[in-house]
Amino acid sequence: MFHTAASTPAWIVRFGGCLVVGALAVSTLITTPTLVEGLFAVAFFGVFAFGFTAVTGRSAAVAAVAIAAGGSVGVLAAVVPGLVFMLWPPVPRPGGWAFAVVVAACVVAAGVVAARLGGFRLWDTVFSVLLTAVVAALLIWLVMVVMVQFGPERWVPRIGSAALTPAARLDERRQLAGEPYLRVLLVGSVLALTLGVLALRRGRVRTTPPVTPADRPGQIELGEV
Repeated sequence: MFHTAASTPAWIVRFGGCLVVGALAVSTLITTPTLVEGLFAVAFFGVFAFGFTAVTGRSAAVAAVAIAAGGSVGVLAAVVPGLVFMLWPPVPRPGGWAFAVVVAACVVAAGVVAARLGGFRLWDTVFSVLLTAVVAALLIWLVMVVMVQFGPERWVPRIGSAALTPAARLDERRQLAGEPYLRVLLVGSVLALTLGVLALRRGRVRTTPPVTPADRPGQIELGEV
């Protein structure tokens, strides 16, 4: 499962997802004040890499359409709000809207999979929906944090600050603005773990040969009596 991706969309999702979480893990490891915190961050983002790698493996046997729908809809779920907030700033201080966007994206992905496959397929739909949620949660957090940390002041939400200078107040606003979106990232990590475990479980079930009477010692077939 971890050696070979199942299709071209699977390769793209695997490579792109692992590249993003790898970059996040390295940057966090470099910037954290202690080694323990850095290693925790690496392990945390490693959960996302685990989910991406497991669901795109051959043994999981997820349809290419389901992988493509999950990856592309998840990306759009983060990019579209980012563009909206760039045009009509600032980034909202509450992060509740992000969960609504993730749910809507999952519904869209399920509809796309059902339409392209000509009907409802349980496991393809489950994996596509989970992949959509993981990609959307990870990228929504990333886009919002990048916008408030590195974007112009108009993108940063207005937050009360006790800092004395305008520059210090802006610094504090930038630090506080991304905190509500940590909940989205945490939910995404739980879903990534679920995605990976389900993909491993399905791969194991599919590759386990059925047990025949000859494999069970002490049992004889009726024809042998």
